[in-house]
Amino acid sequence: MPDHANHQTALRTPQEETLTRLGLISLIPFAVAAAGVWLSPWALPQRYALDLHVITLAYAGVVAVYIAGVDAGARLAPKLGARKGFASGMAAALAVWIALLQGGVFYLSIGAVWRYLIILGVLIFLLRRDLAAIRDGLLPKWYGALRMRLTFWMSIGLVLIMSRLLLWGYY
Repeated sequence: MPDHANHQTALRTPQEETLTRLGLISLIPFAVAAAGVWLSPWALPQRYALDLHVITLAYAGVVAVYIAGVDAGARLAPKLGARKGFASGMAAALAVWIALLQGGVFYLSIGAVWRYLIILGVLIFLLRRDLAAIRDGLLPKWYGALRMRLTFWMSIGLVLIMSRLLLWGYY
């Protein structure tokens, strides 16, 4: 009897296989940070767990901005042309930038959990945008399933970190 997992892998294109592996590897920092903040202070001093939270927030922002650029690249494809504007990706990148301004600007400072919520909102917005691009034929169908899985697990990691920060009183 053939192994179903091997059969599925054999049907994947090299591009799909590579992006799936890279996507799954990109989830490791979210899992490590979520475990680190929840194991603190027992297995990890709180100061290190707080460093993990800051690093993960920046990493989540980089991932979100990267995803924002995927659609822009798809819209530049010569055969499809830029049917829609690039404003949604630029707005997403701007929202991420605001979330990453840790010290605040113009006397406006956003708390840690709110910054995570901004990133989480951007990730969900970008997922919806990418699913629409798949329906429009701008992105391959397999990319939608991958994005849904990756966004789900990134969101779980971010929610775990946010919940621990809330328990510590970091709003």
